[in-house]
Amino acid sequence: MTSRIEVAVEAALARASADAWNCISVVLRERAFAEARKLDKAIAAGQPVPPLAGKTYVAKSLFDVKGEPTLAGGPADESIRPAVADAELIQSLSDAGAILIGIAHMDEYAYGFLGDNPHHGRVVNPRDPSKVTGGSSSGSAAAVAAGIVPFAIGSDTNGSVRVPGAFCGVYALKPSLGRLPLTGSLPLAQSLDHAGLLADSLDELESVWRALTPYESRHDTDAEVAIGFAAGDCMRLSDPAVRKSMHSLHAAWPEALTIDVDHVEESFAAASLITAFEAARNHSGTRLRVPHRYSLSIAARLDAAESVSKDEYSLASSFQEFFIGHLAQLFSSRRFQVLVLPCAPVIDLNIGDERVMLNGVEVRSADAAGLFTRPLSLAGYPTLLIPGAGMNGNATSLPGCALQLVAQPGDEHALFKVAREMLHRMGYSRW
Repeated sequence: MTSRIEVAVEAALARASADAWNCISVVLRERAFAEARKLDKAIAAGQPVPPLAGKTYVAKSLFDVKGEPTLAGGPADESIRPAVADAELIQSLSDAGAILIGIAHMDEYAYGFLGDNPHHGRVVNPRDPSKVTGGSSSGSAAAVAAGIVPFAIGSDTNGSVRVPGAFCGVYALKPSLGRLPLTGSLPLAQSLDHAGLLADSLDELESVWRALTPYESRHDTDAEVAIGFAAGDCMRLSDPAVRKSMHSLHAAWPEALTIDVDHVEESFAAASLITAFEAARNHSGTRLRVPHRYSLSIAARLDAAESVSKDEYSLASSFQEFFIGHLAQLFSSRRFQVLVLPCAPVIDLNIGDERVMLNGVEVRSADAAGLFTRPLSLAGYPTLLIPGAGMNGNATSLPGCALQLVAQPGDEHALFKVAREMLHRMGYSRW
């Protein structure tokens, strides 16, 4: 007799196999059924039901999956041997009862923001195929947005789960730096790399987070959490639609503080330099051995990255230390626990638009996508992404840019608390 878990797995595998969005690179049929049978057997034997029992998900292709080559958005190549073990995060999810059904496409080596891969093609945005998905966790976000799986895992160096979450209309979490393990994944820039989650609802996102952090103190309390709305650079650099969205939301939360957030452009520059310096060194050996595994576009980016000097890297790292202290002082002096800012200075990006106008200045689309996410990766602060109003089946009277909720390291619990209150005030019908 086929179990409920096997039925759910079969349905998810069928959706993945019928992928119309180019978001799944490998469907793991045999593995998924083996895990489902193992889980059924354990439950039948009277073992405790794990918290994510039977939940299906996909993993960004930079995470090791036992028996599969870790391509990380690069081309298939005989020089890449299959992984001998799962990445630590995938093992943790298996222990929690989740079932991996596929590997998701991504920007080449996680060094991109738009979801267009020269080896595997563009990931299509299920919300609107004329818009970019965002990246680099493009396939993970699209798989959730398309309803293939309820959640997915990705990585976030400079916004790589938050940007595709925003553009595809799904929820995302970049936890505090180091909070979720990256062991068994291909690094881009170790100083900034985070593991992250994407989900089709806030409830789903929180259930996965809680399953992965079972020993964390939850700080459940009825106490009010003070919030602040970002002004300063975050409003100056946003386009009119985003500014209107933020003003409308702040009007619905009149008791919230207004917080001038500065140093956005300097933070962007520092994060870019750190990423470039570390990425060039992470890939230098492989590029010498197997240069054919790099497209012309990514090779050109890495060539440019190699020109970043140690002095420039040191200066960027010093600014990183300053910015972390600056944010901590801002939270402390103004006495708020959660900061609210847009995910991006634009609500979305059209395919083919290489540049956008921000505050009268022409900016590369890829740079615009990560303008407000890079600083938070630079600081390592936990950030929860709420998709824009009207996306993801939610009805609301407010206009809709995606929101980042930011707390101090270790305060992810405050993000979920504020997110629920915010969705209620925004008139979301479900979360």
